[in-house]
Order: sequence, then structure tokens, then C-alpha cells
Amino acid sequence: RWNTLLTALQQFKDDYDKNHPLWKVTPDFVAKQPRYERVGLKDLCQQIHDVYKANDVARLTTEMYLSDMIPAMRPADAFARMAHRDIERVPIDDLEGRVTAVLFPAFLWMAAVVPARHRAAWVAVFACLQGFVAVMFFTWRPIF
Repeated sequence: RWNTLLTALQQFKDDYDKNHPLWKVTPDFVAKQPRYERVGLKDLCQQIHDVYKANDVARLTTEMYLSDMIPAMRPADAFARMAHRDIERVPIDDLEGRVTAVLFPAFLWMAAVVPARHRAAWVAVFACLQGFVAVMFFTWRPIF
């Protein structure tokens, strides 16, 4: 599994470095969103980065993660709900006050804050840490 992840990350980096067109990198996505057909992967990433920078997403996410966090439930309970598909899709405009079931906000933070030359290493480290956290917390059970 790790080889598959690392291979995919290396392929993404190669596609990014060569600015391959999105129709070549993500043909299914471009089939549904034809306006991206002539956009390169690196160009799209830069456009997203520019939007994050213009809206100061790095500061906003830093404030979000530094704010007081009160656990909504134990990690084991959260995993059990996900395993039993006891979660719901919520439109992004309705996320405030809800508990997220995925780490997508963390990826937004990484894209906004980590310099481009360090992203591949950060993604690999982040993926390893995610696996470690999953093992440590989602398999945790109370002793008593």
C-alpha cells in the first residue's frame, strides 16, 4: 500500500513539474469540467495558491487550529460511526458547527502554508503520520 501511495505522489510531482495538461492527468474530471481542458496541473495549483494567498487562508486556518478545541467524541466512537457509515455529506456552506469526518481542511492548510519545493516531503510525512494516528487513536479502547 505504501508503494502505491509513494508511486502516486511521485507521479503527481512529475506531472506537476512538467505542467501536464489536466486532460492527461485527470481525464474523468476534465470530461465533467471541460473548462479545465487547456489548464496545466502546475498552473491550476498556482491559481489555487493565489486564491488562498489573496484570502489569507493560512492565517485563517492557523487561527482555526490554535483555537480551543473541545472533543465532540472519543476517537474510537468517531471511527465506529465512520465504519458503520453513520456520517452525512454536508454542503460546504453548512459546515460551521459540524464535526468533519475527513482531514480535508488539513490538506488545504498544507497547500497554503508549505512552500512548493517542500510539499512532496510534507505530503509523505503527513501520510505517514496519518497512518500512525489512525493506528494509535482509532484502535484505542478504554482500559476500564
